[in-house]
Amino acid sequence: MPDLRQGQTVILVRRFIAGHDDYGNDVLGEIRIPVGGCAISPAFSSEEVNGTEQVVVNTAIHMPAGTVVTAIDALIGPDGTEYEVIGTPGSWQSPFTGTLSMVEVKVREVTGGVGVR
Repeated sequence: MPDLRQGQTVILVRRFIAGHDDYGNDVLGEIRIPVGGCAISPAFSSEEVNGTEQVVVNTAIHMPAGTVVTAIDALIGPDGTEYEVIGTPGSWQSPFTGTLSMVEVKVREVTGGVGVR
């Protein structure tokens, strides 16, 4: 699939297990990789007001074909918004041309609430 000429640059926060703490829990390290040619599609948001002021915004970020994103990674949008990846990103190949689609990454931003920014 051709690159998006007017696409935006998103930072892929590639997370990996860097070690373990004193209790045997994974300690994550990260590498930040700029990825150009992305499209950001807002989906929907919800608000939790039952004892908290929390807003959850769900978004889809379309990244160039072949971009590898895992469920433990995160993304940072062009405006600095930090998103957590939800599930496994998806892509498909056209049965007619063999062209790969962009990689669709479902992400979530959570603000407010206890212990959340």
